[in-house]
Amino acid sequence: MLLRLDAYTLRIDVSDSRGERRPTVTAAPEAEHGRGLLLVDALADRWGVFDRVPVGKTVRAELDLPPRGQRSLTGDDFARG
Repeated sequence: MLLRLDAYTLRIDVSDSRGERRPTVTAAPEAEHGRGLLLVDALADRWGVFDRVPVGKTVRAELDLPPRGQRSLTGDDFARG
């Protein structure tokens, strides 16, 4: 997992080296797994799957951040008093 934060975007990359096919976004209602990309699709502003060389894939999701003055408080804000 790789997280990257800049002034406007949080990028999340999750990679694996398995040679399996690209993941699907759908899951059967009775399935006990397979809903991860449904959550990514619902929460991310953009996302995609990229092949890795020689094998594997990376799922990348990006979330647009509100302007700094409109962001919620963080744990650091509370620690400062």
